[in-house]
Amino acid sequence: MIRAIRDIRFYLLLCLPLAWYSCCQMLFSVCAAQKIVIKADPLFSTCFSKEVENNLNPHDFPKKIAQHVMRLWPTIESISVRLSANKTNTLYLSATSLLCRINEQSVLLANGHIVPAIYYDEKTLQKIPRIKIQTYKNERSLPRLQNLISKLDYTVFDSFVVSYYHPNWVQFAPKETDYFSIVCTDGQSLDQKTIHQCLQLKNNLEKKGKLHAGNHWIADVRFENQIIVYTKLRGAQHG
Repeated sequence: MIRAIRDIRFYLLLCLPLAWYSCCQMLFSVCAAQKIVIKADPLFSTCFSKEVENNLNPHDFPKKIAQHVMRLWPTIESISVRLSANKTNTLYLSATSLLCRINEQSVLLANGHIVPAIYYDEKTLQKIPRIKIQTYKNERSLPRLQNLISKLDYTVFDSFVVSYYHPNWVQFAPKETDYFSIVCTDGQSLDQKTIHQCLQLKNNLEKKGKLHAGNHWIADVRFENQIIVYTKLRGAQHG
């Protein structure tokens, strides 16, 4: 009897690892997917969805896939992964908020990252403000640019070409003329009242025949409670 019990215990100990291995295999076959399907936010382009899909391993578990995606693409604010009965991992991607398009090629996000514009659908890009950045290279100052964009009335971008040269020179050029600009710092809030006053000054210059090629007039609002108007030669350094 004792010998029989010992034999049973021996066989149980022998079979346990095999049973555990079989359970793990079954669990993996249930949880692991064979392919990935991307369900992306409509803001994203097909190009971006393909990039994400091509850089993922469909056999990874959902949690690992989600962590990998969030680490590689700051464009994604949140992700959910669902495993379907046909062993397909479906990724639902939500986009991070967009602040503006930079120099046509890039997009500044609300989280401070700059990403390629090709990540977004063209209809999406048409709806966000555009800004030209000339000599702005200090990424540590990105919060200043974010602050500037967030304080501006977005209708400003319908009428002005906005160029960011450096923190002390942000230029707003009316789209209908090449000979006049408003200049402020990136710490100022350019409100509609100030814009209206500057445009009145532009109209006065126009009536006097002073807006012409060769001269570029600046309405400088960087000073407290005053607007200084002066000419600036084309091609002169911004300061």
